[in-house]
Amino acid sequence: MSFEMGFRFATQGEATVRDTLMQLQETIGEPTDGPKKKYGALYDRLAFDLLGEAYAPFRELLRDHIASTRPLGPGDDLMGEPVLEREVHSVRTAARELGMDPRRLRKLLVDVGLVRPAETERDDQWELFDVRAAQPHLDRINTLVSAKDFQEALSMSRSQFELLRNEGHFPPAIGGGDHKPLWDVRAAQLHLESLLTGAEPIYVNMHGWDDIPTTAQSLKVSPGTVLKLLEDGRVQRIGRHTNRDGYASIVVTKGEIERLLDRPEAPGLSIDVFARQCGLTRSAAMRLVREGHVPSTEGRHPKTKARQRFLAPGDLATFHKRFVTLRGLAVELGMPWQALRPKLTAAGLEPFSPDGQDYGAVFERDAATAADLAVAKPRSHQNKENDGE
Repeated sequence: MSFEMGFRFATQGEATVRDTLMQLQETIGEPTDGPKKKYGALYDRLAFDLLGEAYAPFRELLRDHIASTRPLGPGDDLMGEPVLEREVHSVRTAARELGMDPRRLRKLLVDVGLVRPAETERDDQWELFDVRAAQPHLDRINTLVSAKDFQEALSMSRSQFELLRNEGHFPPAIGGGDHKPLWDVRAAQLHLESLLTGAEPIYVNMHGWDDIPTTAQSLKVSPGTVLKLLEDGRVQRIGRHTNRDGYASIVVTKGEIERLLDRPEAPGLSIDVFARQCGLTRSAAMRLVREGHVPSTEGRHPKTKARQRFLAPGDLATFHKRFVTLRGLAVELGMPWQALRPKLTAAGLEPFSPDGQDYGAVFERDAATAADLAVAKPRSHQNKENDGE
């Protein structure tokens, strides 16, 4: 019956399918539930299982529907991929970005016809508007605020703000003279959003994830030291806590930060973590190392003291200079990896496999460049001495 019903809706055209998806979205679960919970098996199968060309139109339709009807931004996850650019704002997400009261913002947006009045009883979280259409109006809104309002808008304690400010982070937009310092909260929010591009969604602080203040305190360094590592692009594993906003939403793994501090007991990046960061299976990463395609360094595990293979900073730099993974290529090109696969096939670009072995979705960078896919050089953080947990 479900197959027959799905076929009936699909044969009536895209508009009917979109209307049906919207009905499901509005009737299933709570308004705050994510798309995976709303669509269940439909979401999981199209995102992770049904990746063939026959399902591409349905996959893209569902992805486009979710992207255009939910206020997703950098740091969010959509069908197994990081969201790189926001398409839709809600009153709440825009107010958070601007650092202003959502009630005041909604009235301003009502005045220019972008949203409906609060009297419609549509929650601010689900009163949506197009980002591009609203940008000129948002740009005209004054976003200069006091230190107290700035801290609140970025979900940052006063002590954290003072520590970061003392190290040169978050300088005021207007300062000195007879005018009290004022901060541009919108510029700060956009800066934090840029750090979260490609971040993993984290629902609970488990498996070594923690926010910047907790990580810094644990490692006995300043929070500015951790933030600087993020700004320099040296941190590979970045998470976004889904139940927090602003500065408080950025989470990192203590193990990776500890090794990036260049402490002598940090031998390098374990092969397991290297695999997770690059989007490879552990067996494929192990095979790359074992066959000598990726250089590695022997050292002692800092806790168990057992000898094992690690990828030292120089090893990582060599890998990123020679290879690019499907995940890395998708981020460099700013497109979903599902959409990238057929382009690679059309360009005749095959995964690296000189001896017929499976090394996963990894490609030689020179071959990818020759395929005219606008492949960039390795990002600067990949050429620096970066490490992981």
